Amino acid sequence: MGRGIGIVAGSGAFVSAAVSELSRRGLRCAVVGIKGESDPGIAAAADSFLSVKWGEFGRALAFFQSQGINEILLLGKVRPGIVLRRRNFDAQPGSGWRA
Repeated sequence: MGRGIGIVAGSGAFVSAAVSELSRRGLRCAVVGIKGESDPGIAAAADSFLSVKWGEFGRALAFFQSQGINEILLLGKVRPGIVLRRRNFDAQPGSGWRA
C-alpha cells in the first residue's frame, strides 16, 4: 500500500464509502472510531483501527503517530452534545487543554 491517511470516524454511511474509496486509490487507512458514534463495522474496512471515547485526543494522536500518519480527515457526524461536554476531553500533558 501507498501512503497512509488517518480518519477520525463519526457516524453515517459516507465514512465506510470514503474508507473503501481511499483504499481503492492505494491509501493505507488508519481509522479512529468514536465510541457510540462510528459504525463498529468500519474496523473491517480499515487497515488499522482504534476505538476511543470522544475527547481522547492523546490516544488518537499516539495511534496515528504509531501508524506513521501525518494527514488526518474528520468524516461523519458526531452529535453536538458529545462534543461540547468539557468532561469528555482528556487532559494530556502538552495538549493545551486544562480540565
